[in-house]
Amino acid sequence: SPPPAAWDACLDASRGPLARGDGSRIIFAGDSAGGNLAVTTILACEARGLPTPAGAILLSPWLDLRDPAVAAAGSGVGGSSWARHAAVDYLPADLTEICARHYRGAAEWSELVSPAMSCRLGCLPPLHVEYGECEVLSDQVEAFCRACAAAGVDVRAERRADMVHNFL
Repeated sequence: SPPPAAWDACLDASRGPLARGDGSRIIFAGDSAGGNLAVTTILACEARGLPTPAGAILLSPWLDLRDPAVAAAGSGVGGSSWARHAAVDYLPADLTEICARHYRGAAEWSELVSPAMSCRLGCLPPLHVEYGECEVLSDQVEAFCRACAAAGVDVRAERRADMVHNFL
């Protein structure tokens, strides 16, 4: 199955600037689903032998669209950030599930849809990640940052006190 159209558009837009240089003067950035696109575009560039950017800035990135805690959030069961922060964060679990399903479309679950699944995180450039302490995605952001660091990626994660999703 083809990847989502948004991912395809990001890869197409990146080809020109990256092909004209070595990527050392280019930084990718994205917030929420845009953080997902920034990471998946870097993974796609690396897989295709294109230069990768010098780094990425991810603001409240949505990195795991398969997050099983989303389904449980509505029930209030469990200690996930979805359950802990549902009362203060504005991002509703049911809408998030719908968005993930539509974004994925007919594509298989893969790193191109949900970069938290990638076994190639070590190819990522240095990452600066900002997220809210009270956002429903905080568990998956922290898990992604730990996985990247374990893969040897230089990760600077800034958790902002009392902030919700996409607070900037």
